[in-house]
Amino acid sequence: MTDWFARPVLHVKDVDASLPFYVNLLGFTSPWRYDEEGRARVAQVDRQGCALILANNLAPEKIGKGVTFISLNVEPATPQAAVAALDALRAELEIKGVPVKEGSWGYRLLVVDDLDGNQLSERGHTMNFLLWVLQVLAALLYGASGVMKVFMFDKVSEGVPSFGALPREAWMALGILELLCTVGLIVPAAFHWQPALTVVAATVLTIESFVFVWVHVKYGEITPIIMSGVLGLLMAFIAYGRMVLKPIF
Repeated sequence: MTDWFARPVLHVKDVDASLPFYVNLLGFTSPWRYDEEGRARVAQVDRQGCALILANNLAPEKIGKGVTFISLNVEPATPQAAVAALDALRAELEIKGVPVKEGSWGYRLLVVDDLDGNQLSERGHTMNFLLWVLQVLAALLYGASGVMKVFMFDKVSEGVPSFGALPREAWMALGILELLCTVGLIVPAAFHWQPALTVVAATVLTIESFVFVWVHVKYGEITPIIMSGVLGLLMAFIAYGRMVLKPIF
């Protein structure tokens, strides 16, 4: 079996000038280089399993336009360990005078521009994927709940005593609120537009779910008590996750 691996090519004006930046400041090593007329034309730089090719003899029009994502695998793979790894890397680079910017593609990034403007973005493997899965799941559940309250109230309320706790208009208002929060769980985070609204939406649904727990307790409805409690904890986790563990900027 033959193993494959990829080496992104970053186009630079001067390989000889770029090598000290990558080696001395970013902590890479250079296992080989190709010279023509006494100057480096192509070189490879490595660091901890990451390999990049620096070249100035292929496509001059692409100089400074590269974007490379570098993942930091941490052990143990916990959010705290990932944050610590990124913080440690940032401190290491800033001590050497490398400008480091914070960024986000749905997860926290450290962004470094090389001498020509090529971007290296380092990210840690955190629970961003888990939070997105939970957000989509919650959006589906609360979206369905909102639709039923607004458009199918007579059908879903039949034979359920707790629906008598509020007038129909109030239930419809709650359904509209759930539909708005459903949008809030996905759209702000996905488009990086007012992402704090995702935390607000999750918090509102958390409060609503625990209020429903009290309502179902009052009417002695065991299964809805469990469901509302689980949903409340789920929404509380999403709110905490997007506010503390993995904010979206």
